[in-house]
Amino acid sequence: MWAAGPGDAYAVGSAIHHFDGVSWSEVWSGGPSAYLDAVWGSGPTDIWVSGSDGRLVHGDGTVWAERTSGTFAQLVSIHGTGPRDVFIVGRAPGFDAVILHFNGSSWRTIPAGVSEYMGGVWAAAAGDAYIVADDGTALRCDGTTVAPWTSPSGFHNLECIWGSSASRIFVGDNFGVLYRWNGTAWSAEPTGTAQDIWSIWGSGPYNVFAVGADGLVLHRCGTGW
Repeated sequence: MWAAGPGDAYAVGSAIHHFDGVSWSEVWSGGPSAYLDAVWGSGPTDIWVSGSDGRLVHGDGTVWAERTSGTFAQLVSIHGTGPRDVFIVGRAPGFDAVILHFNGSSWRTIPAGVSEYMGGVWAAAAGDAYIVADDGTALRCDGTTVAPWTSPSGFHNLECIWGSSASRIFVGDNFGVLYRWNGTAWSAEPTGTAQDIWSIWGSGPYNVFAVGADGLVLHRCGTGW
């Protein structure tokens, strides 16, 4: 789910749905075989949606059209800093992980150098994306090359990532652990759960929400969950 404002939100699954502040409506459907995993926009007239089999859809809030991704991977997460700096990550079974970068005119595939299933991507600044994946894999990408990033866990599957700045990044894993990056080191923050954490979002480092398996909802209000 992604929102440009309280009366302009999008949710994806088998189709793209839009909330106008009053009700939800379907705005695009790829048919019965379509499955959409992620949605993100730089603003209300620039929205990207990705999903299974390399499916990639772009919308301006009114018109929606499929775009060529150049891959058949499952594209599970999107984030960027603006219309000329968008990252997507995913993985095709039996192949290496996939990182895509959009420069405003075309998508480029960047060799990830790993085969783990990607969990999420979050961009702190133009050309500075942080990526997490299974088996504690953590990467940074500048839009051209990929480099290892210090991992918060050597074996847990890292499922999701969000930050308010490059020195305030949160990552959730498949054992209910939330990790916080302060720009130089990781710390694990107690959550009181062992459930998978699937998604994180906040308005700032002291107001962060995380959701996960079996209806799990966590809130970081201040310095604790």
